[in-house]
Amino acid sequence: MKVFWQNAHMAKKSTKTDRPTCLVCGASGRLRRGLCQTDYERYRRAKERLPEDRRGAYEEECVARGILLPSRQGCRGVEDDVFAQTLAEFQEEKRGGK
Repeated sequence: MKVFWQNAHMAKKSTKTDRPTCLVCGASGRLRRGLCQTDYERYRRAKERLPEDRRGAYEEECVARGILLPSRQGCRGVEDDVFAQTLAEFQEEKRGGK
């Protein structure tokens, strides 16, 4: 199973600067999950008002509406991890070379 995170800057692109902009207000600058700092904090505060068991569904709804990018947390476990394979080969070479 291969899981790849596509472009981390899937947010809207400004036509003048060709840099990512906030999905909600269009501001450019540092983005978190496609949102400027102001909109990310608004999202986070709204999410924290919900009971713990409803927060995941709220996050999924925001992603489905296109006002929040998916979390990259779930993309860490990749079956064909090139770094893990390289590490295993490197360690094997070190054992064989001693």
